[in-house]
Amino acid sequence: MDFADIYPFLVALLIGALIGTERQRRLVEDKVRGVAGLRTFILISLLGCLSSTLAVHFGSGFAVASIAVFTLLVGVGYASSVSTLGRVDFTAAVAAVVTFALGMLAGIPDSMLLAVALSIITTWVLATRTVTHRYVEALSE
Repeated sequence: MDFADIYPFLVALLIGALIGTERQRRLVEDKVRGVAGLRTFILISLLGCLSSTLAVHFGSGFAVASIAVFTLLVGVGYASSVSTLGRVDFTAAVAAVVTFALGMLAGIPDSMLLAVALSIITTWVLATRTVTHRYVEALSE
């Protein structure tokens, strides 16, 4: 084992940390309890990277199955959190699935830069919630 084997996981860790920091910041800013923050998003991205690494050994069907199972898990978690917390935060659920997919992408050597770029764009989209909401509210027919 050498650094090249661990490098995709380090990139995935940073992707999860970037998106997770934004989600954690949003929870603190809104003064609400959430189900997924910094640590969770790091783990989600690492799980995605692990899934793409295992797909090399078990075939592309493993990658498809892992993202399908993870999306189902997020859906169940989302439904549970809506009934428990009494608030709807579909963005967090979508961000979790996107983070998993970006972690998978980081595990593909030729797609690592794309994964990083998309994680920056994802974080920007999440961070500009207030601005985008104001923009949409200002629109008229």
